[in-house]
Amino acid sequence: QLGRESTLALYATRSTPPSAYEQNGFYVSSAVQGTLLVPLPAEFQIRGGLGYQWNDYRTVASEIGVPREDRILAWQVGLRRAVRPNLFLSAAFRSEDRRSNVDTFDTDADGFYFQLEWDILGSAPR
Repeated sequence: QLGRESTLALYATRSTPPSAYEQNGFYVSSAVQGTLLVPLPAEFQIRGGLGYQWNDYRTVASEIGVPREDRILAWQVGLRRAVRPNLFLSAAFRSEDRRSNVDTFDTDADGFYFQLEWDILGSAPR
């Protein structure tokens, strides 16, 4: 908690998702992310985030002769507002830049999305 209604969250993850790339049964995915939620007038909230993820494959990629490595930088910014207690509507823009040592996996993706959030457990007591 940064204040009564502002929050900063930091996340770190490491996992081994299944892989369908060549002979890899899985890859190792590590990520760090930060998000900030700040109140605005008229009960709006602005939410922003920045994250970095790296995926490492353990077997050699036939195309390049070394294991595949992906690096992903993503950010987002959006507005959120409660329409009822525990029900929120949000709109956001997200950008993702993936760089890989296998050129066919280099991608840039940008997009807007709209989301309806239902907090079925409610807010934690303060």
